[in-house]
This record gives sequence, C-alpha cells and structure tokens, in this order.
Amino acid sequence: MAVWQAILLGLVQGITGIVPVSSSGHLNLLSRILGIQDSVSYMILIFLHLGTVLGVFYAFKNDIIRMLFAFFGIFRQLLENAVEWRKTFHDPENVRYKKVINSNYSKFTVLMLVSLGTAFVTALILRPMCNALSGSLLLNGMGFLFTALLLIVCSFTPSSLKGPKDTKISDALVIGLFVGFSAVPGISMLGMGIAAGYLCGLTRKFIIKYAYIMTIPVLLGGSVFEAGSVTAEGGSFQLLPCLAGMAVSAVIVLLLIGTVRKHITIRSCRLFAGYSICMGILSVILYLA
Repeated sequence: MAVWQAILLGLVQGITGIVPVSSSGHLNLLSRILGIQDSVSYMILIFLHLGTVLGVFYAFKNDIIRMLFAFFGIFRQLLENAVEWRKTFHDPENVRYKKVINSNYSKFTVLMLVSLGTAFVTALILRPMCNALSGSLLLNGMGFLFTALLLIVCSFTPSSLKGPKDTKISDALVIGLFVGFSAVPGISMLGMGIAAGYLCGLTRKFIIKYAYIMTIPVLLGGSVFEAGSVTAEGGSFQLLPCLAGMAVSAVIVLLLIGTVRKHITIRSCRLFAGYSICMGILSVILYLA
C-alpha cells in the first residue's frame, strides 16, 4: 500500500468516524476502488481505528477520567460493603451499607458497562456471518441502507429530557444491542448508538456523549479481533502507511469533532440517512457491475 492511499483512507476514516454514517463501509468501498488487498486493508483498518480512538479520547478526556474515578469508586464501595457484611454476618440488623451508585457519573459508568457487554455479545454472534461475507459490497450496501432506515425512524422521535439519572438499565441494553449490529459492514456504530438513544428518549446532549465515548472501547475491542485475524492469516504489515493513516485519522477527528457534535441533531439525522442511502445504492451497483 502506498502512503498516499493510507492518507486518503485516514482522511475518510477521520470524517466518517465521527458522523452517523459507516466508516467501515466507506473504507471497504474505497479499498475496493483502490484495489487494496483484504489482508492489507484489515491491517490499515486497525491503525485507522486507533487514530479515531485517540481523537475521541482527547475530545472527551474529562468525562472519561471522571468515569474511571467513578468505576474505581464503585469497586471500592462494593469491597467496603462486603467487609461490612462480613463483620455483621451474625447481626444482619446492624448492617450499614454505603450507596454504590452515588453520582451521575457512577450511573453513567454502570450504564456504559451494560451497553458494552451487550454490544460485545451481539457482535460475537454476528462475527461468523461477517467473516463469511467479508468484503461483500452487497452486505456493505445493505448495511448502509439499514443505517439510513434507523436514522429516519429516530428523526421522528419526540424530544425528551431523559438524562443519566433517569436512564434505565433496559435503555443501556437497547443501546448496546444496536451498537453490536455495527459489526456488520456498512452499519454505523455511532449512528446505531444515536438512533437507539433517541428511541429510548435520551436527551440529545447525553446520547451524543454516550455514543461517542462508547466508540472507544468498541473500536479497541474490534481492533484486537482484527489484529488476531490478520496475524493468524499471515497478513502483510507496512508500518509507514499504517502510521500515516492513523495520524491523519486522529488529526481530522480532533479538528472536526467539536463542530460535528454541535450539528448532530434529530433533523440532521435525515441528511445523514439520505447520504447513507446514496452510498448503499452505490455499493449495490458496484457489486452488480
């Protein structure tokens, strides 16, 4: 792979990775047009995703740090409650447990863990099908059209004031299920997260933060799986193009994510849906050609 091809892929990943359209679908389509081999495409995909992760992490670093503190706080409270239970084992009436979920960020962290677990299981179930149809532009096109359908549906949902305090575990399960579908090429991870959040009645500000932060562990997990597949198959590795693509992806995310966050609204979802329809049709035409 030439460096200029990696830079082009990094540019596409950086842009599509932070809007509700499928970045993997675009990369599959562009790789086919550029004639890039599947093994090379998988390896560069790992680095492109890492670039997106770096950019999103920096944009939401304050929230992520607070969530990490909340996670360890939950773990500490559970240990303290376990010790309290042990001390008062023979006198249960005097047990004084501390509240485990005691802030919005601790609630946010629990919701995120539930969504991630659900997304992982869903992606694991879909993985054999995705591997069998890997590189299929028809599947790519169907994924684009499915994303468009969900974005159109969620664009008609009424506005809500449901923040982290009012969000239920069932909402987190629905979000995780939808995000897990993004294991299928052409289905947007961010688009699924936003659509699920809107359908669950979450506020625009909360679901956008939720969906963006969720992309970090999902992309990291997906990269681990892809790295294992490429290593097992003996895929080729070219360091310079991979690093170039990763750098471009990270820079584009850092430059654009602030603006994009301000403009992703219910109404703009219809614009992204229309774009996904066009990309889906293009994928199907190229498959039939």
